Amino acid sequence: MRQRTQKASEEAYFKAVEQTQQKMDQAGIDFRIIGSLATNALIAATGGDSEPMKFHRSYAVDPEQALPDIDVIVPRADLKRARAIREEMARAEVPVGIGLAASSSEIDFRPDEEQSYLTHGGEMIPVSNSILEAQEVPFHGADVRTLPIDTQLHTYGTFGGTVRVKDMPAIRQLIALRGKHASDKDFKPFHEFMRIRRTDEKPTQRAIRMANYVIDKSPTLVGNTIRSVGKKVASRKGLR
Repeated sequence: MRQRTQKASEEAYFKAVEQTQQKMDQAGIDFRIIGSLATNALIAATGGDSEPMKFHRSYAVDPEQALPDIDVIVPRADLKRARAIREEMARAEVPVGIGLAASSSEIDFRPDEEQSYLTHGGEMIPVSNSILEAQEVPFHGADVRTLPIDTQLHTYGTFGGTVRVKDMPAIRQLIALRGKHASDKDFKPFHEFMRIRRTDEKPTQRAIRMANYVIDKSPTLVGNTIRSVGKKVASRKGLR
C-alpha cells in the first residue's frame, strides 16, 4: 500500500511540474527550474545515479510540504504573476510549493538582455546569460526546463546562502558529471557574489542560514513547522 501511494504521489507531482511550466509559458514568463528537481533531472539525463526524491513525505504541516518544492528563477518584473501561479498551485487538487526566493533577492534575471545580475544589497554583479540558457531535460515524463549542469552546480551556496548537508551527495554527483573540459572562468561572478555576502551578511540572510541549520538538526515535524512559519514571514516581506 505504501509503495502504491508513493507511485501515485510521484505521478501527481510530475503532472504538477508540467502544469506549473505550462502556466508560466501561458503567462509569458521566461523561467528556469533550479533546486533538487533540476539537479535530479540533470543527473539522470547524464547517466548518473540521482538521489531518490521523496514523493509521499510524512509530517507535512502545509499540504504542499508532502511533495518536493518546484524552485524557479523568473525575471523580477514577472514576480507578481509568478506568485499568483504559486498561490494557484498551492490550492490545486495536488498542492505543490513553488519557490521564488532566488528571484526575489539574489538574482535579477534578465533573459532579454546580454546579462543578468546577482544582487546583494546595493551590489549588482553581472552574469553572462550564456550560462543561463534553458535546457529541456526529460525526467519522469516531464520536460524540465532548467540550467546547464555547471550553472546548476554553482547555484548551491549562491542561492539560499548555505550549502546544506542533505545537498552534498547531489553536489558531488554534479561535480563528477561536469566533464573534464569544464571551466570556472564564466562563474567568477558567483564566487565574487559569495565572497561579498560572507563579508556583508544581512540580518535576514543570517536568520535564514540559522533557520536552515536548526531545520537540518531537528525532527521532521519540527523542521517542517519552522519552514512553514519562515515561508509565511518571507512572503509578507516579499522575500519569496
